[in-house]
Amino acid sequence: MGGESTKGGSGRLWSLTYSRREVLRAALGAMIAPVVRPRGLEIRWQMAGVPAGRPNRVFLPIMDHCTSGVSSRWVPIPDVNLTEIPIGNASFGIARIEPDGPVVASDWKTFTLTYQVGERGFPVGARLEVRFPVMSTGAVFWSDVQVDDPLGAGYLVISSSNPEARFTVLLAERQRELHRLVFELSSGELRPGDVIYLTYGDTACGGKGVHVPEWGAPHSQRFFFLVDLKGSGEPVRLSSSPALSLIGGEPERLEVCASATARSGEPFRITVRAVDQCGNLVTSYRGLIRFAASHPGVSLPSAYRFTEEDQGAHTFTAVAKEPGVITITVTDQERSLQVESNPIGVDWLPGMYIYFGDLHVHTQLHRHDDVSDGTDLDYLYWYARDIVGLDFVAPTNHDKFLTDQEWRLTQRKAAKHNRPGRFVSFLAYEWTSSNASTWGRSNWGHRNVIYLQDDAPLFRCVDPGTDTLDGLFAALSDYDAIVIPHHPTDQIHPMNWEHHNPDFERLVEIYQVRGPQEKAPPGQAGSYASHPHPLSVQAALARGYRMGFTASTDNHWGQPSTSFRNGGKRDQRYDRPGIVAVIAPELTREALFRALQARRTYGTTLARLLVDFRMDGHFMGEEYETTSPPTAVIRVAGTAPIARIILVRDNEEIEIFARGKSQRIRSRGEYPQVYLPLVERVRGDHTVEVRWVDPDYRGEHFYYVRVEQEDGEMAWTSPIWVKGY
Repeated sequence: MGGESTKGGSGRLWSLTYSRREVLRAALGAMIAPVVRPRGLEIRWQMAGVPAGRPNRVFLPIMDHCTSGVSSRWVPIPDVNLTEIPIGNASFGIARIEPDGPVVASDWKTFTLTYQVGERGFPVGARLEVRFPVMSTGAVFWSDVQVDDPLGAGYLVISSSNPEARFTVLLAERQRELHRLVFELSSGELRPGDVIYLTYGDTACGGKGVHVPEWGAPHSQRFFFLVDLKGSGEPVRLSSSPALSLIGGEPERLEVCASATARSGEPFRITVRAVDQCGNLVTSYRGLIRFAASHPGVSLPSAYRFTEEDQGAHTFTAVAKEPGVITITVTDQERSLQVESNPIGVDWLPGMYIYFGDLHVHTQLHRHDDVSDGTDLDYLYWYARDIVGLDFVAPTNHDKFLTDQEWRLTQRKAAKHNRPGRFVSFLAYEWTSSNASTWGRSNWGHRNVIYLQDDAPLFRCVDPGTDTLDGLFAALSDYDAIVIPHHPTDQIHPMNWEHHNPDFERLVEIYQVRGPQEKAPPGQAGSYASHPHPLSVQAALARGYRMGFTASTDNHWGQPSTSFRNGGKRDQRYDRPGIVAVIAPELTREALFRALQARRTYGTTLARLLVDFRMDGHFMGEEYETTSPPTAVIRVAGTAPIARIILVRDNEEIEIFARGKSQRIRSRGEYPQVYLPLVERVRGDHTVEVRWVDPDYRGEHFYYVRVEQEDGEMAWTSPIWVKGY
């Protein structure tokens, strides 16, 4: 069965080709779902045994516009790195998108992508490829482009200003995170000025349209057009490839982040932002907010009305005059919004501060199927500093996808955004080793390389000499660098613990979006199985590796310290991301880097808890010797009521605090039960201090602390290694 060219109210002409299976499917779909016919669409059929011009009065015609409008011939299309594709000027054509203005995240829309043929023409056999915006988690995908289901999301219709043109789709699918549509002109002719229309999210037959990602950002939602006029597999990338900006919807809540620690009498920062139901920044927010402190003696900002210049977020300063743990409450009475800040430890650690940051976050530079001009790096730094109130950040784009030019750009941006005393930027990348013989299976594991300098080189995992861990460590020997293994229990990219360099691998990422890596990965015997996963953090500790703990997001859309939510719910693929705390004397790159080397760190599930874990006065991350039973002191100020505090000794868990239970310490292993020598002090339900003495201290042992809040948020301190005589 074949369909004639028909003309819709828009003046466009569709050339339609159907198989019997497509027609039957369309007919059945019409019987169970409402169908909207394009206004003015004339539907004419030529059926076997039916005289030409005789109307057909069955259900089939109303689905005429609801087929793909093209034939299909699926062929393998090479996935070519965009950065390796030359850029074509207007002589190859011009690409546009409508609507082209800001789009509200999580909305349903229909987009019209157009390709206007350039002066070179578009002959039979020429191919057009569209690469849809790249994301890396299911909730932030655009709807999959497809040409098979008119009633489904992402349905695409191809049409042309030339009624004689016929197209054949060669590829229309998502390969992992990459959405691609490739089609060719199979007959007809397209001359300069002719237009190809791609209706992405066509709803004429009752389809859903396109689900816009729930993640919003003002940049880099680009639809890349690749034109291959010879059909030879050597396309050019149109310089006019259009982009969209995604913005937040209506303000759903306020979020506030304050400095974790401060000195009495000195100013500290409070960053307030308005977000929508998915956690996106609402740049249009113009609310009036007021401040209140949990304790007296705090000089607070005056009431403030947000302006257009704020773009939905503003940083204020306040001063606490007395020591203690305080919180700041921010209220928008007009919208009935209220939020309480993280705890602020005033004079919490004499001579030290706690700084929060993200050491694992990506931008568009991390992908071979996207390109960047560096504005996404500026956006990342701006977002970290001014939107979520971080103290430091390290963009860790994948090494093998970075060109030399992009690495030089990364170096310049790291130098540009480093502001001692206000914000620290680290030059960094992810060494992304993979086994070439088995796609996606890691060979050496993934590790983030963090530099002290901002002019250090990029050592790729695909370059000769640095394609092994030994080679990487040898190359780094001339530089101040820290190498942080991450997601060790991941099924696709697991860690290889056979190779370890204690000089560089001072830290390990114990938590990120994939969930806790302490024992077993989520879904594999539970996150807290009774024995360590063979590739977990505890397995590495059992090998004798002395690594402190970090946590970070592994965010792939340039928004550090951001928890992505599906309509306020957690992403089904990922857990809540993490954040790392560093204990250092000042906010400079040198001070933070040395603190990272010293393992004075702890990681959390994004909540900015205050945790102070010391043994005989030694900070987390230290090693020392003793001839008497060591005393552990743990102080915690949470963002919610503290449920439990677990002290882990040589991978054996000892519950030293549980709200509502007796003071008896409980062990999950063979470690004997003991009683608390000192009663814990509990201030309200958010602040706890406990002491514990190890009676069986002789030999070498490591200790770390896991804090669990009643709301599910957690924290892990770096271990302390003790040798007792």
